[in-house]
Amino acid sequence: MLIRFKQDVIDLKPKVVVILAGTNDIAGNTGPSTLEMIEDNLADMAVLAKSAGIEVVLSAVLPVYDYPWKPGLQPAEKIVTLNQWIKKYAESHNCLYLDYYPSLVDERKGMKPEYSQDGVHPNAAGYKVMDALADKVIEEALKKSNNSNAEMPEFNHTTVYVINLEKSTAFYKEVMELQQISEPFKDGRHNWFRIGPHSQLHVVGGAKKIIPHDINIHLSFRVRSLPDFMKHLDAYHIDYGNWNRTEKAPQVRPDGISQIYFQDPDGYWIEVNDDKF
Repeated sequence: MLIRFKQDVIDLKPKVVVILAGTNDIAGNTGPSTLEMIEDNLADMAVLAKSAGIEVVLSAVLPVYDYPWKPGLQPAEKIVTLNQWIKKYAESHNCLYLDYYPSLVDERKGMKPEYSQDGVHPNAAGYKVMDALADKVIEEALKKSNNSNAEMPEFNHTTVYVINLEKSTAFYKEVMELQQISEPFKDGRHNWFRIGPHSQLHVVGGAKKIIPHDINIHLSFRVRSLPDFMKHLDAYHIDYGNWNRTEKAPQVRPDGISQIYFQDPDGYWIEVNDDKF
């Protein structure tokens, strides 16, 4: 789903996307998957949709006691755990949560027999229950989309003003591994980088001296593996550390996210973290 997400969802420019995914991964239909892998894929789809201005509805995975084609995987508790994560993610990332689970589940944490012939795929009666639940949440998402599109500005770009444009451009291209994009000025003073689907970093030359920058004012990026990125920084001899600069190690935010801090050639502060938003 993640691979097809751009052409199947974003390119169609819907106002709302309803994402119901996870049970095929738990069943291992395309190979083994951990819950963390499923969570990462769901989060990535949500981020892509949000970045494109699409309201996100994350659905609870439907109850399954056992997969007839692959018995013995004991998916019921895994689905409960995954749904807890989906609900928490939706609440903390401004998504809507569509909870099919309580209306379909039986005493074994499988799907009620009246709603499925195989215990996995809903029948007409099951879809009727799901339709009613989905209609309510989609209506709420459409209202939210209309309000947000009318009122909320979207982030476009941020700028760093630098002394040595060539040096700073190399830093953001090689150390930060950002994608350089075309810029309209063509005057030798501007280089632009993509930092999101619709957001950019503008590096502008012409500064006369490096001025002190407060760490409280910083750019922030996320990576899938912070340890791997730290090794990458080590290869470029970048001095990084925690917020207080007391040790060369990440610090952990109250929500469990690990963070490191360092500076670009002109002293602008950068945070890199392992957020799973």
